[in-house]
Amino acid sequence: MIYNISMIQYKISPALQKNYKSRQFYLVFQEALKILNWKNNDIRCTINVRLDFGLPSGGGRVIHRHGKHMILLHPSRHKPFPWNTVRHESLHSVLKSKIRCRLNKYAIPLPIPKSYQSQTFRENLEEYCVRALQILFLQQKNGVQWGQKQVAHEIWQGFAMMPIFVKFFRQWRKTNKPFSRKTFTDLIFLFLTNDLKNISKYYFPQSQK
Repeated sequence: MIYNISMIQYKISPALQKNYKSRQFYLVFQEALKILNWKNNDIRCTINVRLDFGLPSGGGRVIHRHGKHMILLHPSRHKPFPWNTVRHESLHSVLKSKIRCRLNKYAIPLPIPKSYQSQTFRENLEEYCVRALQILFLQQKNGVQWGQKQVAHEIWQGFAMMPIFVKFFRQWRKTNKPFSRKTFTDLIFLFLTNDLKNISKYYFPQSQK
């Protein structure tokens, strides 16, 4: 199945279509755009979604190559289909397609898990953004307590500044502005003009009342 949406081409492999409704992939992709306050005609990109049984069961990843993005999934028979992973990787794909700046001149240390240390500053900043935005999106359905537990889980994984990102995007969402390069630089400016230890304490969920 191929969805051609304005300047977007979204392809779903026949193997996935066989067991899952292709329409749901389209709807999850639309959720990713909505999270960023984007519309279909705001972006040009090609995304392919395929099965990859070489991945851990229940896992997924995305490969970015020459402006094209391939989302690879290995659904588990014993768990719900990983729609959150599809949304997560779709967010990465569209962000890389529309906002191509590397932000090298702004690079600052970000606490990250060891498995991410080979990535660029832009990639790690984007990872934080995608995870924070997904938490806020899912929190609408799962509740505030779930959101706080998820933030704590991200900290445990190594994303120690997640409370700051969640707080930032909670305020950003109120503006209804589309995600842009300025969104990245506004975050960096927040880090550069504040003591990170102090704002980490201020934004940590347990201290919010």
